[in-house]
Amino acid sequence: MKQIRMYDKPVRRKFGRIVSGKLGSACLLIALFVGTPACSDMLETSDGNAVNVSRHYNDFNDADKAILGIYGKLMGLVDRVILLNELRADLLDITDNSTDDQVMLNNHIPNPNNKYCDLSPFYEVILNCNDALYHFDEMLAANKISKTDYDYRFADVMAVRCWLYLQMAIHFGNIPYVTEPLEKVADVNDPSRFPVLSLEDVLARLIASFEPLPKGISFSSPLIVAGTIDNYAIGREMLLNKHMVMGDLYLWNNQYVEAATQYFEVINEAETKNIFGAILNREWAYKLDVWTAADPRLQIAYINASDITTLRNNWKTIFSRASTDAMLQREVFNMFVYYPKFSPQYPLIEIFANTGKGKYQVRPSQWAMDSLWNAQLQRGNGVIFDARGRQAAFDQVNDQPVVIKYLYSYYPQETGANSTIFLNYASTEKQDYLQGNWYIYRAGLLNLRYAEAANRAGYPDLALQMLNNGMGGVNIDHGYPFRLLGNSAVSGADAATWRNSGGLRRRAYIANAEAPGWVQNFQDTIKWVEEALITEAALECGFEGYRWGDILRVTRRKNSLEAGSGTSYLNSLIAPKFTISGKAAPSLSPDNWFLTRRKD
Repeated sequence: MKQIRMYDKPVRRKFGRIVSGKLGSACLLIALFVGTPACSDMLETSDGNAVNVSRHYNDFNDADKAILGIYGKLMGLVDRVILLNELRADLLDITDNSTDDQVMLNNHIPNPNNKYCDLSPFYEVILNCNDALYHFDEMLAANKISKTDYDYRFADVMAVRCWLYLQMAIHFGNIPYVTEPLEKVADVNDPSRFPVLSLEDVLARLIASFEPLPKGISFSSPLIVAGTIDNYAIGREMLLNKHMVMGDLYLWNNQYVEAATQYFEVINEAETKNIFGAILNREWAYKLDVWTAADPRLQIAYINASDITTLRNNWKTIFSRASTDAMLQREVFNMFVYYPKFSPQYPLIEIFANTGKGKYQVRPSQWAMDSLWNAQLQRGNGVIFDARGRQAAFDQVNDQPVVIKYLYSYYPQETGANSTIFLNYASTEKQDYLQGNWYIYRAGLLNLRYAEAANRAGYPDLALQMLNNGMGGVNIDHGYPFRLLGNSAVSGADAATWRNSGGLRRRAYIANAEAPGWVQNFQDTIKWVEEALITEAALECGFEGYRWGDILRVTRRKNSLEAGSGTSYLNSLIAPKFTISGKAAPSLSPDNWFLTRRKD
């Protein structure tokens, strides 16, 4: 039997079946972006749980079906990803209805028997990826697929594998690193066959495996073509953006120029390929332009800045518009949509809602509501209000604080003054309608990650400008990928390409972040800007599944530069949600900030 390259080492194929999701998962992925809960026979199954690969992988259509199955399995991880990243951090807290596993997760109590410490659902998807990548190699060697078609499919699958390994390494530190196609998930725990690698080693392996990615295919894929799969069109939102994944790997590995380059490629590719039609250009796509009445885009604006009752909170439409909506696509470039009656079902209603099907298992922490969103001052008027928080990311429902960011499809929507969306929490119209979204990558996050990389690359001026006022009317030129020109007075092809960049806090109509007194020099500025960006990430992307990773990434970076400083930083953020409730806060250190994985 011949050996096939698996990107990290040669392996020998031993099995003829792929561990796969149920048919509904693959069908759902077709229905996601065409809005119809109908699907033809996407995967021929012999027993409902496995695919006989000898009858598949004959051409690129078979490869595409495998990719859809992989993404269907990935969708089933939404509750684990969200809770691991948010409940372990400072934005979410437990309720009286929390499960024992959720309480232990919140309190940082190590227990390998915790449901959330079982990595087999993650490895099930990874083994699907390994099997698909193996067969893509076989197809290429047998001339069943062109090199171009191979490259696209390699990228679509490798993005999932790298993204999942990064998630596991963030939370568990030391994990088995498996690139072979296996029949049983339990086999990954055999130390004689698969090395257990640290977070640092996992990052190195992932970067080495993903770097062969051809440039310029983040938004492109043969899957995103009407008729590719049983005459259904697949939206680009379902396929992980490859440059974003690669940028995140570099950012975690403290390769700041490389990370910024990848993030910048997302912007450049969107502009060059005119992904969203004639209206798209660089400044509209991902640089957060200022609000206008004629074209509000996804802004938070105030018709009367001194009176928040005349708020036009267009930012809320990020979480209420359809994935195919042209306005939404200016902001969100990776999301999954869960429709009722399909597998996997949407679990976040049960976790967050306190009406109908909701069990109200977790809630926004009191500290986060009071000290983050409710502590932000509007620009120029001193009003305390951040419209990304109350009534948008969370709200009071039946006198209880509820995360509503995932409930915009669960409650009926009503349009109030100035076209602002409101949710009818009293309605029972959709109590059995378990539909919702999972937001993976969007423009707000892209701007934050790019600014973080630029800051640590030595350009805090650029990062601070993106955080506060944006690049409109400002030129900053530190060379590619740190050349942001927003002044129309400059001549040349790149003149004023960032002229409509409004800045993260300006978009939210929030006062600029100002340096505290301890900032006395250049290195102090970098440290402060980094912390300001992480705070802004909580305000902009709260509850979206990034918070623990954001905190830990900066914690590790700080500790590497100044022993103990990162540990102090992490505890200063985690402790307040406990102390405000009169509870003892856990003491977190490099010895206990990783979870203990289940090995059975």
